[in-house]
Amino acid sequence: MKKLSIKHWALGVALTLGVATTHGATVPEILAKDQTGLEQAQAAGLTLEALATQEEAAKVAKQLATREARLLEHYRNKLKAQLERLKAAEVGIEAEREALRQVRLETGPLMDEMNASLRRLVDADLPFLSAERQARLAQLDRVMADPTIDDGRRMDVLLDAFQVELTYGLTVGAENGTNEAGEWVTYLRLGRLGYFALSPNKKTAMRYVDGRWVAVDPEDVEPLLRVREVALGKALPDVLLVPERVLPRRVKGEFTHNQNTQGEQLETLK
Repeated sequence: MKKLSIKHWALGVALTLGVATTHGATVPEILAKDQTGLEQAQAAGLTLEALATQEEAAKVAKQLATREARLLEHYRNKLKAQLERLKAAEVGIEAEREALRQVRLETGPLMDEMNASLRRLVDADLPFLSAERQARLAQLDRVMADPTIDDGRRMDVLLDAFQVELTYGLTVGAENGTNEAGEWVTYLRLGRLGYFALSPNKKTAMRYVDGRWVAVDPEDVEPLLRVREVALGKALPDVLLVPERVLPRRVKGEFTHNQNTQGEQLETLK
């Protein structure tokens, strides 16, 4: 409707101009002028229509440009936020790496000291399960010296070895073997309180004190047999009454109220 109005307006203008100039002219002249006016009107209408089309196109182009600018701004802000999060994550990762480096610097010497302490404990301890315990220490040394094993694995092996040694102090145990004279005996361990050797006839026993074996009074052998039955699984764990005099002097009187973790209680008899 808008384009038709423009054409009609142009045509009206042209016709008006033509009529205004026909006074005193002949018919052919009037017709020629009318034709000229009509052509001018058509040309004016086309020009105005082109201008209107260009205006609409410019308006659409402006809208598209505005929309594109808004989208670009939106994506730029979104990308900026992502970059900021990435930078923050990078800072956090670097801080964690630094903390790990610091832990490694501190963990290495700590594990070396723990390994050395464990070896000192075994060397100074009662000589029970010597071959097994020395083999465990040798395996631990190999793990600590292996560069292909990470610190986490080293710590696991080290803590496992400490746990085993801790368990020895909380349980009783028995194993068969030969003594220094080549005689067959049953070695009996009462946690870390005492280490004994029972004869096959179960009538005599020896106790380990300060690096040597000392005979146990015959009257004190019977309580040790009870401990042996529990250690071999032939009797249920119960309160184990052990004469105080058969224990090393350094531990006398210390275990009246102590209990181990497997339901076995060691008490001393005066």
